[in-house]
Amino acid sequence: MLCLILAFLPGCYDGGFTKRKVNRPTSFNISQEIEKTIYVLNHRENAKSLGIMVPNGILLVGDGPADEIINNIADKLEADSYDCSLRDILDFWIGSSERSIKKSIDEIRTFGVTAGTKTLVVLDGLDFIAQRDHADASGDAINEYRSMMSILLKAMDEFCDNINITFIAHVPSAYLLDEEFIKEMRFNRCIRIGLPNEETLEKLYQSCIVQSGAIFEDIDCAQFAQQSIGFTELEVEAVVKKAILIAFLDESETIELVHFNKAFYDLSKRMQGKR
Repeated sequence: MLCLILAFLPGCYDGGFTKRKVNRPTSFNISQEIEKTIYVLNHRENAKSLGIMVPNGILLVGDGPADEIINNIADKLEADSYDCSLRDILDFWIGSSERSIKKSIDEIRTFGVTAGTKTLVVLDGLDFIAQRDHADASGDAINEYRSMMSILLKAMDEFCDNINITFIAHVPSAYLLDEEFIKEMRFNRCIRIGLPNEETLEKLYQSCIVQSGAIFEDIDCAQFAQQSIGFTELEVEAVVKKAILIAFLDESETIELVHFNKAFYDLSKRMQGKR
């Protein structure tokens, strides 16, 4: 069992993310990031000629005023906002969700391609269908989610070179989103609008524990989430990794509350010294 725990430790433990790097914001200068993004979108050709990446998709991350920001972007782009509510589209009758989302994609194609209208496509509920893992979902539900995700990904790839169509979505944490959406030609501009809230922190702890593959006992993720207000995704995963390391050094077959508490205390103390 100790070999199992060791297998999930990083080669050189550094207490940080390896897959998704999220820097701790000292202050949320949201307006500056938004202005830069809008300027690039309004000057696509000039930006491309200078080697500046033009966003095909904008991901607003964190607990912040997403609706207000999306409306602001639409106004400054002078674009029509097309709201695509993925939660409303989701239907577990066979083929129903697929037909609905394909209809939405056809409408986007009509506005942005055929009519040449500037269109900001708002994917509401992306974090609901495109979760990194659907731990509580049934097999049928997961199949439905994957079908919708596949259609969305193909649409984003189809429209990636269209100067009139830009996708935007708000998610509580990019870490909880399926990695296929965080690709160069998809959601390639990430703007942090706030830190994870308590509900998101709980999901982050749960996801990190599941992804580790190690055996955890008696860990109340909700309780740790309450104590983790102000943490980034980096720091949540660092707690989980540190707990695994402490358990290994303690020659324990499982990661118990005492190991998790020590990891949380050590990281909290280190963070206080940095702030």
